[in-house]
Amino acid sequence: MSTNSLNPYAVISADLQAPVIPPEPWKAISWRWEKLRLFYNLAVGVAGIPGLIVAGVGGMHPAFILIDTVAYGIAANVCYLFGPITEM
Repeated sequence: MSTNSLNPYAVISADLQAPVIPPEPWKAISWRWEKLRLFYNLAVGVAGIPGLIVAGVGGMHPAFILIDTVAYGIAANVCYLFGPITEM
């Protein structure tokens, strides 16, 4: 046993370094995220229902409610897109 094996501050030699793990292919990353998109959209939809109720009770015009709902869904999916992008 060498003295370096007892020293926690010793420099690790090249033969003891962890092997380099190749990055995961981008197709596998994007497929894994796309499988979860349905659950994400369901959660976003459930979270948006109280807002639709408040807008409807508040007397907001139905066309504006529809436009806001579509914009909310598009914005949520654009934000979801940043997940696989940051993982890649």
